[in-house]
Amino acid sequence: NVDDIIDIINVLPHLFRNAVDHGIEQPHVRLANNKDESGTIKIIFQQLIEKDLKYLIINIQDDGGGIDPILVKEKYQSIFPEKNLSKYTEKDLQMLIFDPFFSTKDQSTSISGRGVGMSAVAQVIQEKGGTINLMSRVGIGTKFEIKIPLFN
Repeated sequence: NVDDIIDIINVLPHLFRNAVDHGIEQPHVRLANNKDESGTIKIIFQQLIEKDLKYLIINIQDDGGGIDPILVKEKYQSIFPEKNLSKYTEKDLQMLIFDPFFSTKDQSTSISGRGVGMSAVAQVIQEKGGTINLMSRVGIGTKFEIKIPLFN
């Protein structure tokens, strides 16, 4: 459905804003880590046919600092001390960025940091029957893979 795709496209700016504000390091930090001074964000759209079903695949990838699971855990525990995160894997901890009203930033900016953007992305994708997968390595970058079923 075209409307479903438009709804998903409309929430993608949240991913870009997070990549810019949270992921891409400052130029001096990038240079110190043997990276180009400017960060890169790539978006790739693909169609996938799997078991006679069609999917739209959207990959958004940056070459920033990645999502540090230790930082996420510490920040999350400071906001939600009642949560027991002891059995969370690194990936589980990274996925906490999709929780509503959670941000690793202490203050919001005009770009991001209010904690609603990433949860809005996940909610719209799930409402459309899709999935979002997160792959992130500290110091290397982050990739989001969105998979949306296409119905004729």
